[in-house]
Amino acid sequence: MRINNKRGQVTIFVIIGILIVAVVILIFVLYDKTRIAIPPSIEDNPVKSLQSCINKNLEEGVEKIFENGGYTDQLKLEITKSFKGKNVPYICFTGINHARCLSQQAVLISHLEKELYEYSKPKVEDCFDKLKKSLEERQYSVSLKRNMSFSIDFVSHGVKANVEREMTISKSGKSRKFSNYDTTINSPLYDISVLISEINRQE
Repeated sequence: MRINNKRGQVTIFVIIGILIVAVVILIFVLYDKTRIAIPPSIEDNPVKSLQSCINKNLEEGVEKIFENGGYTDQLKLEITKSFKGKNVPYICFTGINHARCLSQQAVLISHLEKELYEYSKPKVEDCFDKLKKSLEERQYSVSLKRNMSFSIDFVSHGVKANVEREMTISKSGKSRKFSNYDTTINSPLYDISVLISEINRQE
């Protein structure tokens, strides 16, 4: 009986220990999410606010690329294979048995950068428009140059957006000027693309 009681006590302590660890992990996760979710002040740091908007759209674009096998829109898919009820594009394809397959994207990284660029550019412009409107609602005068320089670069473990556009905000006789809004998000897209390109080359 004592042995069974000891085993029962040990089991209870193990369960309690697991629950404590789980609660601590949950607290850290929730705290981290809460901390990240706090948006930067538009007035104190309009650049950070704009970068936050840009990052959100980059992340959405990257997610679509993963979902659609290298494209931001399924309508762009050409040669595909049905997999679990979804059309997946070929990276390398040939209709001839035992023949070497032909790459459908000669430079995969350039293709992905173009996809993300075309998806993100109008959304980045919309970020500027929303920022301008928000500042004007706070009684700021906002001067925003028409031309915007925008490009996408894939880097190891990330995606970088290069954004330049002159903007001046004024209030109560004080003015501030901004021009650079470069930002980078964490993403394995570049590293996966390099791996896929190497496998494709060996085919």
